[in-house]
Amino acid sequence: MSPRALWRACLLGVVLVETVPCGADEPARQWHALPVEGGVDRLAQAAGLEPGLPSWRALYEACRRRHGLWGEDAGSGPETLAAPARDSVVPLPLAPALWRGLLRDGSQLPDDRLALAILAERRAALLYRGLAAFDDETLAALAADPDTLRRLERRHADVLAAFGARFAVRGAVVVVPGGPEAEPLWQELVGETPRSPARFLLALVGRSGGRLAFFYDSVARLEPLRQRLALGLHLPAGAPRTAAVHALARVFETESAWWRKEGGAFARPDADAARLLRELRLTPDGGVAAPAARGFWEALFDRAARSADEIRTSPPVDVPWLAERIGTGDPRTRRLRLEQLSFAQRVFGTAAEASPVEAIEALQGLEDVRALLLSLERMGARDPGFFATMVQGARRSIASSGLEKDWHAHAGFQGVVAVIDRARVARALDVATAERLLRSLLEVPLSAAVPWERGLGGWLEATLLPELARALGGGPLDADATVVRALAGATALSASSGALFDWEGLWYRAQPARAELRRLEGVRRRQDGASLGEALRGCRDPARNGREACATAVAAALTSLVYAAHLGEPDGPALAGEDPARRHAFFPEPWALPEEVSGPGVPWHVKGSLLGLEMALARLGLHRLAADALPDRPPVIDAPQRRRLAVHAGLANPAECGDAERDALAGAVAAGRRRAAALRVGGEDVAAAARAAGLDPWRARALEWLLAHEPEARESFFSLGELLYLGAPGGGPWDAWDAWGASDTTLAGLRLRLPSPRPLDETSGRRPEPALAEGFLDLGLRVAVHLAERGLPASLAPALVATLLPDLFVEARPVAPDDRLALDAWVRGQKAARLDDAVASLAGRGPLQPASAPSSRRGGAR
Repeated sequence: MSPRALWRACLLGVVLVETVPCGADEPARQWHALPVEGGVDRLAQAAGLEPGLPSWRALYEACRRRHGLWGEDAGSGPETLAAPARDSVVPLPLAPALWRGLLRDGSQLPDDRLALAILAERRAALLYRGLAAFDDETLAALAADPDTLRRLERRHADVLAAFGARFAVRGAVVVVPGGPEAEPLWQELVGETPRSPARFLLALVGRSGGRLAFFYDSVARLEPLRQRLALGLHLPAGAPRTAAVHALARVFETESAWWRKEGGAFARPDADAARLLRELRLTPDGGVAAPAARGFWEALFDRAARSADEIRTSPPVDVPWLAERIGTGDPRTRRLRLEQLSFAQRVFGTAAEASPVEAIEALQGLEDVRALLLSLERMGARDPGFFATMVQGARRSIASSGLEKDWHAHAGFQGVVAVIDRARVARALDVATAERLLRSLLEVPLSAAVPWERGLGGWLEATLLPELARALGGGPLDADATVVRALAGATALSASSGALFDWEGLWYRAQPARAELRRLEGVRRRQDGASLGEALRGCRDPARNGREACATAVAAALTSLVYAAHLGEPDGPALAGEDPARRHAFFPEPWALPEEVSGPGVPWHVKGSLLGLEMALARLGLHRLAADALPDRPPVIDAPQRRRLAVHAGLANPAECGDAERDALAGAVAAGRRRAAALRVGGEDVAAAARAAGLDPWRARALEWLLAHEPEARESFFSLGELLYLGAPGGGPWDAWDAWGASDTTLAGLRLRLPSPRPLDETSGRRPEPALAEGFLDLGLRVAVHLAERGLPASLAPALVATLLPDLFVEARPVAPDDRLALDAWVRGQKAARLDDAVASLAGRGPLQPASAPSSRRGGAR
């Protein structure tokens, strides 16, 4: 800042606390500890929130919830909450004198009433949110120009609150995305030079109703390699960089203003250009990862006819073109194309370039046979040709002989694929065997007009059941027992598998397969009637059953078996009436991921595919630790959020939870705790720690303020996920830890995914249910840490998560539908004793199976 600007700031009363002499090189401190009349709980009451928010969060959350942007406001409820006043202070960017000049009738307000006055005015509250992300040097640049501050508050406070967080000033120059090399590009886009920070910011937020600020914010979030790719800086000197950045900016120009209240609550599409820029996979040198030929994506997105040679020889795709195809159009098309891009890069990679026609045909299947492709990925398939063959077969086998609307044809075909899928998840089958069985299935006619031995019933007896029996080992079993054991992964070796360990004076083995077998057998007894063995016996006797009856009976038995894997405990609510499998509805989209359906006059049922039933029924597998205890207060987390968060438990696979990964996660969290404990005010590591933990700018500023005013609270500031990121060595092997991640069907399919560090505001404006679930890592990490501390097997983790989730649903107190911090706080508050109780609840009925003591310890006192 120039000496003249610093002197002007002094005259305005900016430098009130922790100042340096005017004219010094170091910028004045712009963050202040503002006292609050009545304590911080008064702020919560004024915004209609419950008391108890930490002081660093109180005013910010009150402003968000009383004056929200994209549906995040909770309204200004009456001040009816009784709570003892907590004398406290809240962080305030810029000096109180400046705020008094901005507020209506604020000139005579004492400091301790200033926070409530800011909260009372919408424009001031939004300005506070925007400024709360700025550091001292950036705030000082704005404080030197009060006219710009006033115009920001009166005209553009909403855009500043939504997209201003990554605006930063260093040495009186705006730090633009892409660095100094990109300054001419941004000057042309914004119409002001980055060397005039206040004017640059005012022009940035004032263009196109905030869309240019959205573009700026989206690029600023990216790491340097992605920024260079987005801005065309990777192009050689003399290349049309300006044209590239303008092309990308035009995509953002077409975006609807989802950040404005009139756009509706949480109206941001699940797929947009900003998400593409963040999630697009890159090569080590910063290019688009395979498949990267533009002809490939033209053939897929535009249905353009291209030969394999034409695709291979086409130029590389550029980011503006991809952004235009994925970041515009209706939300359904956007999501489909982003999913196709993600699937191609994570599943096929370079194989798509070797077999582009087959890969394109497979990816087109995400439009009409989505559940099939996601299940094949989960099985471990990677060959584009195999995917294309399965897509063709699924369409052909169902459409042949006019069977598009035949329930038994869908149920039979999908039932077999689902059985193979679950057997593969349980590790009863390997990838090669699963693929061989599915290829064989494609040759089976599903029409009820063919003799039973040539149809699905004959194939089950001649091919599938013998293959499952060989994989399971042991003696001969009937049809139902064979399938049930395959679904559970209960091979002959699993009965005695798992190392012995001592828990609370008794000996156990961790045997998820054995526990699942017992549960499935109990569920099958309660389902009552849909027996595969009985259906096959009836097929052999034409006098008892015609061909139509045979096909229907086999299909119904397969459907019932698949449902058994997802109905929870035998004595649970799902089986209080008839078998829910009988009400399954395939139409109108038989291959869509399943969804629950209920309503007035509509009995509860599931519609869509049989594949991926955990997406609809995962909540049935949860079991609360204190199921008979009534909650002290009504739950805050609503039913759609509970259903979506429960998917984590449905997708968690004990076969993928390894002890080595458990210990690595626990070690990284412990290292993150040590690093957090060492943070000090003014230390060089604070900014680096904020980046490593993935904090958004507001949380980064809050951390600095906390270290200065409440350093003892630093332990409760970070979530476990942030501690993991903070302590992971070398940036962390995120892909290796996916089994402990969160559910994201768009970018991970029917598997869990541990994303790289992700700021809380990455999902701003999106529907809370999927956005919250995609970022909620803490419960799985808390379980991993506890198991590591107790020396317990990692394979217990999914059952522990399923036991603790219902308590979270009842006890967590989020202040809004998208409040992940509250979920993280609930997890952080769970004591080791409660997790020990959850472990103990798994004894016998769950994967914690009693075992005989080792021979050397038998008879010994314990």
